[in-house]
Amino acid sequence: MRNVFHSRIFSILIAGSGIICAAAAYKLQSFPPFCIGFGYLFAALIFWSLRLKRRQIYVYNAAFVFLALAIAEFWFWKDGRSLTANSETHYEGPYSADYYQGDKELGYSVKPGRRTVAAVLKFNDGKIIYSVSYGIDEFGLRATPNIASTKDTVFFFGDSFTFGEGVSDVDSLPYRYSVLSGRRTRNFGLHGYGPHQMLRALETDRPKLLGIPELPSLVVYVGQITHLNRAAGRAEWDPSGPRYEVRNGRAEHLGQFSWPVRVLAKSRIANRLVLPSLHQGDLDRLSAIIQRSRDIVREKYDAPFLVLLWELGLKADSQDTDWLIQSLNSAHVNVIRLSKVIPGLQRPEYYIPSDGHPNGKAYNEVAKLIYNWFNTRERELGNGADGAPDCGNPHWRTPRSGRR
Repeated sequence: MRNVFHSRIFSILIAGSGIICAAAAYKLQSFPPFCIGFGYLFAALIFWSLRLKRRQIYVYNAAFVFLALAIAEFWFWKDGRSLTANSETHYEGPYSADYYQGDKELGYSVKPGRRTVAAVLKFNDGKIIYSVSYGIDEFGLRATPNIASTKDTVFFFGDSFTFGEGVSDVDSLPYRYSVLSGRRTRNFGLHGYGPHQMLRALETDRPKLLGIPELPSLVVYVGQITHLNRAAGRAEWDPSGPRYEVRNGRAEHLGQFSWPVRVLAKSRIANRLVLPSLHQGDLDRLSAIIQRSRDIVREKYDAPFLVLLWELGLKADSQDTDWLIQSLNSAHVNVIRLSKVIPGLQRPEYYIPSDGHPNGKAYNEVAKLIYNWFNTRERELGNGADGAPDCGNPHWRTPRSGRR
């Protein structure tokens, strides 16, 4: 009887400590959860081995395997933190329950309804980095000028760079382009989005479902090479986004992201040793998603599709961007490498200090680039020229036949 009682107490202690470790992993989100989990398994196996009379040595030795894994998780986490600045900021404003909504197709989206949302980024000591307002329209999109034009509307897709995080409505890229060109724009960009949300929005005819009356004369995707991780389902803020895999050279929708991928992405060991082996597949997926988006724009709207690749100066990212541009060029996708066409775009003066998002000055330069590209293209097509502008720049590529 005593042995049964002790066994139950032992089981309760093990289970209780497991719950405490799980709660700690959830609460300490900046601390590697796999380190906590492996540490727990080490302690549990050590205690269990003390109660065994047979095969004690096997369980005891197995415990130290998990200890080694816990140390490796901590080491890789600590090494990674030394390469990046510690987060000393916090958000106030839109990142709340009344801002986002679950979305069965895109994973998440902004709740529709006209309103103005205050957005504040502060240092933890209270010093303000930026304090702006986001205008949201009746469709749940970032507000743009209400121009009465249904013929020359431009759709913008992308992440926070497209949305205009940290800047006022009038300084966002779609807004600046609208003012410059006199065309209606729709801003489908959102914090944390990737190309997979763009493709799913196009596949499901989201503009029409939202009630947007216009058809686009141009579709622009503002991307970064880091979007390959988002499209692979490794963004912790996007657990239910649309999942795509490459099948027969084409991006195929396979439902929502699966939880094993998201869990694996939290492991520092996996990030260092496993995920690099998947890197080429991630690049292939990113390229296939962009190409499929171009195809849908061409088939559905008979409109050109323009990709703007925004680099932040990292060498590894530059190598991947080289590969992506070559892949898109081979598929005759219009792509502009912003860092080459606007050489100064990586300078600090174009970004919000202590944040890293572009400021209004940067968006104004990019808006002028799109304006010149589109006008030159339309002028050459009107004159019967075959193709679109390349401006003599090897980083400004356009297809040489047909409308894209």
